[in-house]
Amino acid sequence: MHWRIPIEGFSYASFRYSADNEQALVDTGSSYIGVPASVMSEIARITGAKFNSKLDVYVVPCSRMWTLPNLVFQLNNIQYTIPSAQYIIDMDLGDKCALTFYSMKYDKFLGISWILGAPFIRTFCTIFDYGERRIGFAVAIPR
Repeated sequence: MHWRIPIEGFSYASFRYSADNEQALVDTGSSYIGVPASVMSEIARITGAKFNSKLDVYVVPCSRMWTLPNLVFQLNNIQYTIPSAQYIIDMDLGDKCALTFYSMKYDKFLGISWILGAPFIRTFCTIFDYGERRIGFAVAIPR
């Protein structure tokens, strides 16, 4: 069973993306958040991130981990906000930290254009209700 949900929109700083009939896969096995290419370009532009081809990730100075804008996903008329400390990871490479995003193409087989992986699931306790075939989210309580 795939946990696919409609996504209505996304915002990051002044950038707004209206998702028209798009689906997101909530994926406990994904370390990153998959986003459409146009969204990835805007995130890189706003953050000033540079693509590191050796690491295959966008990197920013670690000093920005706490100062970059929040991500906001619009799902089922509810806004889910993810702070920058949840979507940036320290790679133990000096002052280089990775943005936990990647650009993805529309997956025709699964019918998805977004993947909500670990940064989303760390921020929101995710409940998979197999019996009722539904999914729920609640703000996770940090340890």
